[in-house]
Amino acid sequence: MLNQLRKGAGTWIAKIFIGLLVLSFAVWGIADIFTGYGNRVLAKVGDIEVSPQEYERVYQRQIRTVSNRIGQRITSEQARAFGLDRQVLNSLITNAAVSSHAQQLGLGISDAAIRDSIFNSPAFKGGDGKFSRIQFDEVLRNNNMNENTYIAEQRIGTVREQLIASLSSDLFVPTSMKENLNRFDNDTRTLEYFILPKTVTKKIEEPDEKTQTDFLAANKRTFTAPEYRKIGVLTLSPELVKKSIKVTKEDIAANYAERIDQFSTPGKRHIRRMSFIDREKAKEARLELTGGADFMAVAKKYGFKTDGTDMGFINKTQLLDPRVADTAFSLKKGDISQPVVSTLSTIILQVVDIKQGTIQKKLEDVEKEVRTYLINERASDKIGSLHDTIEDERAGGKSLADIAKDFELGYVVADAIDRSGLNKKGEKIANFPTAPRLLTTAFDSDIGVENEPIEAAGGVVNWFEVLGVTGERTKPLAEVKDQLIGLWKDRQREIRLSKIASDTVTALRNGEKLKKYAKKYKAKILTSKPFKRSQEHDDIPVAAVNQAFVLAAGGVGMNSIAGGKGRVIFKVLEKGIAKQPGKEENDKLAQNISRALENDVVAQYVADIRKSYPVTINEQVFQRLNGTTPYNGSAPSNNRSGM
Repeated sequence: MLNQLRKGAGTWIAKIFIGLLVLSFAVWGIADIFTGYGNRVLAKVGDIEVSPQEYERVYQRQIRTVSNRIGQRITSEQARAFGLDRQVLNSLITNAAVSSHAQQLGLGISDAAIRDSIFNSPAFKGGDGKFSRIQFDEVLRNNNMNENTYIAEQRIGTVREQLIASLSSDLFVPTSMKENLNRFDNDTRTLEYFILPKTVTKKIEEPDEKTQTDFLAANKRTFTAPEYRKIGVLTLSPELVKKSIKVTKEDIAANYAERIDQFSTPGKRHIRRMSFIDREKAKEARLELTGGADFMAVAKKYGFKTDGTDMGFINKTQLLDPRVADTAFSLKKGDISQPVVSTLSTIILQVVDIKQGTIQKKLEDVEKEVRTYLINERASDKIGSLHDTIEDERAGGKSLADIAKDFELGYVVADAIDRSGLNKKGEKIANFPTAPRLLTTAFDSDIGVENEPIEAAGGVVNWFEVLGVTGERTKPLAEVKDQLIGLWKDRQREIRLSKIASDTVTALRNGEKLKKYAKKYKAKILTSKPFKRSQEHDDIPVAAVNQAFVLAAGGVGMNSIAGGKGRVIFKVLEKGIAKQPGKEENDKLAQNISRALENDVVAQYVADIRKSYPVTINEQVFQRLNGTTPYNGSAPSNNRSGM
């Protein structure tokens, strides 16, 4: 507890509402709740659903955050290696669990409160310190959101915030806790010590045959050859399929025509707008405009500044609200729109000028790009067709080797491979697929069993068959003799070194001098500078530091040095007592303790509501979103428990 308080926790209570990593994965896992029920919902907690779009938005935001921290863009594979996909999913499930409880309690928030929150947010204020519609749209656009989505999330998040705040605000921090934390953080120790090297054990004699035999019997697991399997794998991959795909110039021209918008510069419009909180004032302004008044003059009359009214030339996608965008791009040059009612305001638009879209890239400029697009598209279709054909061939009794030969697909056999993917020489097997679940599933299967295909990254599918099994076996002494003798000597050296160190510490505790034993073992006596618990020391391992803070002044201890380099034998010369903190430090201590207490309270609360609301997660959608499984837009065909 003190260690947790010492480190202090960030103010993550706020982070829970903006989709950051709210709770560590250790609070409650999700591996046992995976199932599937359609492709429009990623997860469901009670009656609250988590959409794939919400996950993707938060996931990409977190990838950007991590990328900015380390100074380079991380890939989806690296993000998965960091566990980012699971952490984001876990944070969204936590949010949904809290929302489910808030819903059960009947908590809510008014439209006026949401509007005030948005208008008062510093993120949406312009240079004049007031709410800026342009700034609001820009922030939402950068986060891949529209107005309705943001307001919906803000509504739910604010309710969650109020619920959590009611649990964790104004927690009392006892004075004794602050004193103990200050002592824990700032007490010091000064040590006198020397290093007892492993060379003091001198030469270790060779073990006789009985000793070797007994050591082998006592350490069978160390000298046991793992289970090996002979596994055949048929691989269907886009790269293999692409080799047989033909694309004609006619195909390229037809696809270019279909996707001409992607190779063109979209049309733009010079737009002016006024955003009114009061709908009646919007109607009044429109009457003045349709009566012939100048748009900018009317805007000035109602308090709008030029830089917040004239949007310049923009394309349709830059207007985040679909109602506003559709209206703006349906008007003719010079037209004044009817009032467009959005959640936050009522908007009046004027189209000042229109620039028609132009073709930016000619066919000859993008022919290679279109060819690649068609090959990828057709490869995806062909993989789906081949997948079904292979399944039909297997059902008819044909072997994977024969199927691979008939369809010119990859087939590789590992004659002997262990669970970690190594052969009997401890080497990786060339060209053997590396799909994470392949070996796990193969070692759970058996000879003659027809197994489900294993999907891997990049649209690859692997079918496998177990062709042979060689069980574990304890290696005979003759096979492992050199390894066994080396390990036995290492163990003996450690035992003897520990005995020497232990005897030395006993002698020191009985009144002998540290100098005498340092001289005996030809070691140099060193004196450390005063150090705190959190400070690292080149010679003194962490375990010895912790031991030093338990011992009284004059106390003696010893501990192992990492890497088998020997033992450190030490005496506590001085115990430094932390000074009483000043007001600023005392306030900081109280804040750190309060945050840690808040974390404890909220963690207990979340753990409790986790038991109250069932959680289901769509495995196929999750895999598609985090890049481990290809997805063709159709509903999942098989739903599985577990992951």
